[in-house]
Amino acid sequence: MLAAAPVHAAALTAKKADATPRRRSSTPSAGWPLPMLLQSLQNAYTPGDGPLQRRHRNVLSALSARLPHKSAQGYATLPQLAGSASYCVAWTAHALREMENGGYVEWHRGGIVDGKPRPSWFRVNKQALVELLPALRARYRQVVRARAEATAERLAKLPRFLRAKRPGEQHRRRSVHAKVGQPLLPFGEVSGASPAGVGSPDGLYERTKAVLHRRRRDGWLAGRDQEPNGGAPRPARTGRANP
Repeated sequence: MLAAAPVHAAALTAKKADATPRRRSSTPSAGWPLPMLLQSLQNAYTPGDGPLQRRHRNVLSALSARLPHKSAQGYATLPQLAGSASYCVAWTAHALREMENGGYVEWHRGGIVDGKPRPSWFRVNKQALVELLPALRARYRQVVRARAEATAERLAKLPRFLRAKRPGEQHRRRSVHAKVGQPLLPFGEVSGASPAGVGSPDGLYERTKAVLHRRRRDGWLAGRDQEPNGGAPRPARTGRANP
């Protein structure tokens, strides 16, 4: 029994090595599971392009939800596929007939056998789907390239201040009014060349004091230094007073 232990351990090691999942190839093939193959097909499609339209892709997704992913073949009923595809039974059968005529789906109709209902048998031709991918991807790259060129042309027509700033590029302000850190000027003053010290609190205070003194001297505030209405009492308020 002691001699048989190493043999048993070696067998377990070999079995574990066989059970280790192998890295899948990045090139789509008929050996891929059906959901992965349909995802690659979906990413390569452009609107209104290719022999398989939206109804066909939806029914293929419904078949993927009902059939084994590796073999892509098995039994299902039309109401089951219609429910998974969110279509009616008639439209699902129409899409299946179109894919059957194109060689993408093999469909053996079910029916009533010996007084009992029998489901249909389906097989998805994964090799036919793989053969569609090169042309679809080439067309998709053309559409993406044309879309990028149209976007660049549209952005080139935008005003410069609406464009995004490139890394390392400093934004050129159109006016000093846009400076957030610039102090507010007194009333009636026009911003121009900032004098020395205007950015400090002391310089701003001295400048504001000089402007107010000049206005008082010119008589701009002469009327505001007197009592309201020339010192006469205010007229009595009419109407009913608030309780």
